[in-house]
Amino acid sequence: MLVPVLSVPEFSGFRTRKVNGWQKKQQGKALGIKKPHLQRAVFFAQIHIALPVAATHYLCVRKPGNRSNFLFSIRDMNVHEELFDFYNRVFEEKLEDKCVHSDFADYDDSFAKEEYQYTSQSIAKEIQNKLSDENYNNVIVLDIIELTETEDGGEEWRLWFNDIYKQRESIRYNLGIPMERAAINRMMKRRSPRLLEKMAEVSERADADDIVTQLQEIIKDDEDKAYNKMLGDFVERHIQQYLKEALSDIGVSVINEQGGQDLILSKQGYDDYYIEIKSRWVDKRSVTMTETQFQNAVTNLARYALISAQMWTFDKHRVETDERIELAEFEPRIKACNHIGMLEKDLFERVTKAFKYEDAEICAVGSYEIHVPQKVFSLSFTDLIDEIKAYFEAHP
Repeated sequence: MLVPVLSVPEFSGFRTRKVNGWQKKQQGKALGIKKPHLQRAVFFAQIHIALPVAATHYLCVRKPGNRSNFLFSIRDMNVHEELFDFYNRVFEEKLEDKCVHSDFADYDDSFAKEEYQYTSQSIAKEIQNKLSDENYNNVIVLDIIELTETEDGGEEWRLWFNDIYKQRESIRYNLGIPMERAAINRMMKRRSPRLLEKMAEVSERADADDIVTQLQEIIKDDEDKAYNKMLGDFVERHIQQYLKEALSDIGVSVINEQGGQDLILSKQGYDDYYIEIKSRWVDKRSVTMTETQFQNAVTNLARYALISAQMWTFDKHRVETDERIELAEFEPRIKACNHIGMLEKDLFERVTKAFKYEDAEICAVGSYEIHVPQKVFSLSFTDLIDEIKAYFEAHP
């Protein structure tokens, strides 16, 4: 049991400060006290100023300029610690400042009165009434609900906050604004408790907003990559089909195989011919080749073609619906370079030298890409077909 503090006469000449030794004796003389600690406590209890019974180094008195007189508090262990925290958060004042130890009840008749006694039930009732008056619009109520739902100790909390416990579902739902309730509904539809738990763990972090922003950026980046891949695959499939139709009569197969190229053209008795396709969905943008594509082009100087599909004015909705596009419509967008390896040969030698690792020398490390300007794409698709046919129709 905790006993509330009573108002005390004004003692403007004192301070709350640490005392010991000689100072302690001098303060005792000033107050007319030359008694053991327990007798001293009786004296102060009678004038409604309480000192802790234990040997303390603190003298508790009124603060200058503060009209309210208060006493030092020693909390009774029968009152749950978290109730003090809830009270302080709900009322924005410390319950501890209103209490003294129940041992002082013997020194004043007022202490024995029920209205001057705090219990777990009475404190919880004050908190619950205050929250109810505010239509349970304080998020603190969620902490209380959480305690009422725990398996270990929940029964005690349900007894103290019975009204809140009975209304907990509606309180939860009505606590947030419509946007928050809509968001909760969306998450609940996933029927994934583990996902909700993970999201709740993130939301409790101080940097939750930053983490979610970073996650959204990653998601957007992944979605952009997936969308761009879809656009690129659309172009590759169409060009592969056009090549199959154009070269089938001379026995050339066309397969999609990644690894330094997009398409490999094969015919028995001939070395393979390689084609890399770059689709441009932004006007005037150059294309880039990976390190592997660059090396493959230089290794196969006369058997490697680079295609640029100029798609920036093409309706992307037709891509999204995977519409079949006839060659007559697509061909004006296709430009090619069938000697890209020759153009890159000198650069390849310089890059190889720069990346040649020698422990005692400065050298380049890591990966790189090759910038290819649009001016090198001088062949039409029909011209490229003719060049490829000439290669496979010549003697091996």
